[in-house]
Amino acid sequence: MTKSAGIAIYLFLATTIGLAQPLDYEGFFKRTSGWTGADGTYSFPLGEEGVVWGFSDTFFGEVVDNTRVAPFRFVNNSFVLQKEAELTFLKAPVFQPPDDVGWFWLFDGLRLEHPSSNQILLGQFRTNGLAGAFAFEQCGLWWAEYAIDKEQQRVRVLRYRKLPYFVQNEKALVTFGSAITQVGPWAYIYGILQQGLERKSVVARAPKASLGEAGTWRFFDGESWQRDIWRAAPLFQGASVEYSVHQSQSGQFVYIGNAEGGMHADIVARRAPSPTGPWSEPIRVGQAPEHKDTVFVYNAKAHPELSQNGKILISYNVNTSDLDQVVNDADIYRPRFLWWTPPSSEWLP
Repeated sequence: MTKSAGIAIYLFLATTIGLAQPLDYEGFFKRTSGWTGADGTYSFPLGEEGVVWGFSDTFFGEVVDNTRVAPFRFVNNSFVLQKEAELTFLKAPVFQPPDDVGWFWLFDGLRLEHPSSNQILLGQFRTNGLAGAFAFEQCGLWWAEYAIDKEQQRVRVLRYRKLPYFVQNEKALVTFGSAITQVGPWAYIYGILQQGLERKSVVARAPKASLGEAGTWRFFDGESWQRDIWRAAPLFQGASVEYSVHQSQSGQFVYIGNAEGGMHADIVARRAPSPTGPWSEPIRVGQAPEHKDTVFVYNAKAHPELSQNGKILISYNVNTSDLDQVVNDADIYRPRFLWWTPPSSEWLP
């Protein structure tokens, strides 16, 4: 029996009769050579081709005695292709701003089957003149279409388009791409309304085949869909910058994110009967033990395409406000994973 055949049988048993333990995703990304840590942690199903993981700030290099060895490389985004239990680390960075302003961090994306098209939203960021771990600000939102070249182990970016769906004034900021869920011909694109340190969830809608076309998006005002992005009404308070929304087996919609606006040890879930709500109060589904002192956690989200055996795979990121610590303690800055067993199928993808 070949290795790939054995893995296929393993996964079949795991997903059909529950005889195997879930794959060790955290072990996949705890590495000491090459790709050695990142945040973001979106996953995009590719059908028979597997899953591609999308990360934002990423370290490449060597780790010795838990310390990053200079010279190491730091890029703003990376992709990792997963086929069953095999990982392929693609050339990085994958996406770079065509206007040469700042850098791209990854938001959520989708795949169209007919015609086949991989699409993603990209947050454009730049330095804000401050010092430390939070010396950045968003300055734009882009859409990209891409193809994965497995033989060359790289991504070919086919098209970029800048979208007018990041706005701010002296009182608030609105941006989209935190999560995307598909319902029929529609893509529901979730984001945040940020006022000071307070973040609320908002949602837009566009034909999924027209995600990258300016003018096709409409914004939910609490009752109907509007052209004006500033009409987007809050769905609930305490949203993360990055989160996930998936549809459950019962037709409910499920939100997964960190509590109280993002950087919090508690990971919470909400549910709603439609993509626009009304959303339930949050329930705690997990807690990150790393969140203490200068170390914080963020970006929790579910990965429904990888969930199995009545469990939902959830990832979160770990970082520190002490930038030297990210180099001297390489184990901090890498994705973490947990499996949540929800109380009923109303939560399961």
